[in-house]
Amino acid sequence: MKTHGSETFTVFVEYRIDPSRRDIFLRHAEEIREATSRIAPVKEHEFLEGCDQPGLFVEVIRVGSRDAAERIVHRRRRSEEGIFIRMKDWIDGKGIQAWTFGRIKGCG
Repeated sequence: MKTHGSETFTVFVEYRIDPSRRDIFLRHAEEIREATSRIAPVKEHEFLEGCDQPGLFVEVIRVGSRDAAERIVHRRRRSEEGIFIRMKDWIDGKGIQAWTFGRIKGCG
């Protein structure tokens, strides 16, 4: 059975930003990054936008433990404070989706 390595977990946070709110969202990207790092220690955090789906964003957040990843997923899905509650006004569609992934040992 293959198991997850413990060194890095990756959180993917996905959402669609209303086109009329895109510039506001982009101006707050650093604040989103900082607020996320207050939830749990973050190794790396980047924002990606769909090339074939403008307005579809994915945050790729790398952390050092499963607990840190789970805390981020839980808090980002809830969106109940600070910048995260303001994001609700910018998001179009089904809201925030978030998942945690771990590396597989012995694969590849």
